[in-house]
Amino acid sequence: MTEVEIKNSCVSPPYGVLCQVRRSLRWIDPTHLEGLAFIHLMDDCAEWGKWQEKDATVMGSYVFATKSTPPYIKLSVKDIYRGIPSWLWWSTIPTLRITQTLAHETAHHLASTRRYILNRGECLNEEEKLANKYAERVLQGMMKRWHYKLGNWCIKDLAGWYFAFGLAAARNKKYRSASDRFYTTWLLDPENQDALDFYWSSKEKAETELKS
Repeated sequence: MTEVEIKNSCVSPPYGVLCQVRRSLRWIDPTHLEGLAFIHLMDDCAEWGKWQEKDATVMGSYVFATKSTPPYIKLSVKDIYRGIPSWLWWSTIPTLRITQTLAHETAHHLASTRRYILNRGECLNEEEKLANKYAERVLQGMMKRWHYKLGNWCIKDLAGWYFAFGLAAARNKKYRSASDRFYTTWLLDPENQDALDFYWSSKEKAETELKS
């Protein structure tokens, strides 16, 4: 199978991001990428409105085929790398985050092209949950290697630090800073519902202060 093309439109991409994407692609079943035109690296995916409505991360999105264009995957590099210090850009941390996003969007590609993600005949009414499950399976395979397991622990640890910084900022009524840190926490650890709740609360208080 021909290697999937990677297009980079980032203004100032993190050092080594192309190598990280190629490394991540090795964890995706090549047959599941068939028909995919390319991976498009962007500063962001301009999906903020959708995220506000659905409380969904915006680290990537799947662009469906049209009569004139083939399907492709967009990666929001700023959100994927958000909260990761530059000295960790060559670690397994970006690899894990890119792979998780790629796997999730690949699942949408499978749903679109072969009409199922995990098992033939499955109902696609809950496609997001199936895509998450597909991504989890890919990550589980990575966790069999100690360096990826360590990288996953580091992601959780980073999220914990940002959450603590967010709480400190909120206590000092620095709500804009708090919301920024809670958002970073949630991007690093989407299972942290408290971070998401505190993000919206701090964001609302910050906006109220601007209006007063």
